[in-house]
Amino acid sequence: MEKKFKISQTRSNSDKETIIEGTFNELLEKFSTTLVAGNLANPKIKRDPKNMNEFMTALQKSFNVLEKSERNQTFVDLVK
Repeated sequence: MEKKFKISQTRSNSDKETIIEGTFNELLEKFSTTLVAGNLANPKIKRDPKNMNEFMTALQKSFNVLEKSERNQTFVDLVK
């Protein structure tokens, strides 16, 4: 059985926290569009991370680059 992870996703203008749970592959599939878009905007962002740490870094960087002109930013953290 694959290990399940939880990600906390919050928006800067909201106190609402969303928890997304899944295996590494499930989370990679769920956020694949965000990772691809982030990579297109900045080729240094990995679109195919190999582990959870790389995934979280790439996901946050993708949100940062895609939302850089917006007031409302998305932040993600791994829930332990």
